[in-house]
Amino acid sequence: MTTAQKITKYVAIALAAVLIVAIIGGIAQVIVAVAGFFLGSDGVTDEMTVYPVSDPVTSLTLDINAADITLQTGDSFSVESNLKYLTVEVEDGCLILRDRHRNSIFGGGNYSNAILTLTVPADFSFEKVNLATGAGRVTADCLIAAHADFSFGAGEVSIATLTVTGSIRLEGGAGKIVIQDGAIHDLDADLGVGETRIASAFTGDCRIDCGVGETVLTVIGSRDFYSVRCDKGIGSASLDGEPMENEKTYGTGEEKITVEGGIGAIKIVFESRIQAR
Repeated sequence: MTTAQKITKYVAIALAAVLIVAIIGGIAQVIVAVAGFFLGSDGVTDEMTVYPVSDPVTSLTLDINAADITLQTGDSFSVESNLKYLTVEVEDGCLILRDRHRNSIFGGGNYSNAILTLTVPADFSFEKVNLATGAGRVTADCLIAAHADFSFGAGEVSIATLTVTGSIRLEGGAGKIVIQDGAIHDLDADLGVGETRIASAFTGDCRIDCGVGETVLTVIGSRDFYSVRCDKGIGSASLDGEPMENEKTYGTGEEKITVEGGIGAIKIVFESRIQAR
């Protein structure tokens, strides 16, 4: 893709984002009210329900329309939620949490104060994690997996520590994504609209396609281990505070980081600290 084509692409994304926000801001309440009156219903209950998880778990699939989702560490697996149409089951070792609320042509009902809390044993490592979320916050203490596939909707995502040893695909929506610490291998990220801040050791071949908003990468480890390349879109790009030249590779290390700019600033900084497990 040429620079002109990329500029056209990201201008279109920005204009689309502005139009979407304006349209949603003007008619969302009307749509929800009409859908709820004729076809919809509340997606939550008045009380929290605890779901037992007794079968052995190796992987996780979470597919939720809207809720404030918390992944916390504890002694054993457990699920607690007030989502009315939540199903919790284990199939071939995969713990599946899915909201089956599909009673409206608009795709849902009232999710006000929807909560889902998943407790995972401390230091547990999943074979694979699939997270698909709609609207709401996602908060995780510690998440460890061989492979991960994240698709976030609208809202804020905050992960204290993320460790992925195999590969990870991350698709951003609209909102803020923050990963405070971690060790990530073969990242393939396609960001959306909003702010993204990732602090991690990056290994393998990591690629980040920025969307609309500021992107800050804090790379944990020695700069000598990395080769970094940036293809700027509309906005600035810096490496350890110094401006980056377009399509120039910095460093000759084996670990590769490639960033394609969207609309907004890109900041890459190196930091020495004790890496996450």
